[in-house]
Amino acid sequence: MEPDLSVSLRKLRLPLPVMPAAGTFGFGEEYAALYELSSSLGALVTKTLTLRPRLGNPQPRLWETPCGLLNSIGLENPGLSAFVEEIFPRLLQFRLPIVVSVYGENVEEYGELARRVPREAAGLELNLSCPNVPGKPPVLSAEEIFSRVAAAREAWPGELWAKISPEGEWLSAAQAAEEAGADVVVATNTFRGMALDLERRAPVFSQPCGRPLRPGHQTPLSSHRVRALPGSAHSCNRLRWDQKRQGCPGVHPRWRPRRAGGNRQFLRSLGHPPHPPGNAGLAEKRRLKRA
Repeated sequence: MEPDLSVSLRKLRLPLPVMPAAGTFGFGEEYAALYELSSSLGALVTKTLTLRPRLGNPQPRLWETPCGLLNSIGLENPGLSAFVEEIFPRLLQFRLPIVVSVYGENVEEYGELARRVPREAAGLELNLSCPNVPGKPPVLSAEEIFSRVAAAREAWPGELWAKISPEGEWLSAAQAAEEAGADVVVATNTFRGMALDLERRAPVFSQPCGRPLRPGHQTPLSSHRVRALPGSAHSCNRLRWDQKRQGCPGVHPRWRPRRAGGNRQFLRSLGHPPHPPGNAGLAEKRRLKRA
């Protein structure tokens, strides 16, 4: 007998508990040529869309590190209109719940995006923490998060997710999203890091990541050594949620059996404590198995 791996996030039932993080999987079409998505994923989360097309940040955009990948994409996307007219109809053939991720420049744009996303989508994710958009802070206040989620909640009748930053007042941000009507808090977006070109004696990326923690151009780090899962559990315990009906999933890369000690120094170098409360924890695979 096949095991039942299905899970529920509020009203959304997923056949499997695994889905790609927004921005890591494109719109899924490239991967559909490699394997059957419906048997591999519980849902498809699109790359983040904006009202108007965006070219993204200048090259270079990616920089490999010993423990992950720095990126400075800048939300390159075709815009919501092109997605609705051309791309979304093709995604329906995957026979998967489609969660559409969106980013707005202000409160009004989040409301407009929520009104225009197709109602056939299984859910709407609000990207509230993109750390590499020029001129925009990577961390929003609880008040700013509340107003953006409330605007989308008024316009979107379905499943509503709020993706927040791992920095700042993490728990306050999650509580603000809950109070404004979010069904799910997604924990979390990427951490900030910095790559230096020693020959040029300059940062690798030309686009600074909001207001840096220290002088330099910092960009998001995706790493198998940075875990959002303990922060998810901490937040769910503090939020007044029935976890059978509501969710607080953690975003993390694939497991690798490597030690996490080196990443503590990396977090310290950015001004973070080794275990930022409510943000992320560092864990080893074998310890998680015992837990």
